[in-house]
Amino acid sequence: MRLKDKPNCELCRLAHQVDGMQPDCSKCLPPLLPENVDTIKVYLSVQGQVRTAGNTGMVVDLDHNAVWKYIEMNAIENPISVFHSVTWLFHEMLEDARLKEDK
Repeated sequence: MRLKDKPNCELCRLAHQVDGMQPDCSKCLPPLLPENVDTIKVYLSVQGQVRTAGNTGMVVDLDHNAVWKYIEMNAIENPISVFHSVTWLFHEMLEDARLKEDK
């Protein structure tokens, strides 16, 4: 999700850690488009509300009830579109995390 001409995030963090600094990740991220602001607000607020598979603790999905409740409580415009964007983003992030675990 970072800009293509920027370094790998893990490498950047390690390089800054050597100097005792934190990287400014905003320099590597694309600008947030106005039409995505609500999606990001909802996602950041509910990303920890997940459903897990049985006793394995494996995350399988975002809690849709939590997403809808946040959308409702905050009078988010275009609720269906935002819901789909939030769940899509969650699954993209989940897949990315699983690929990193497999390495």
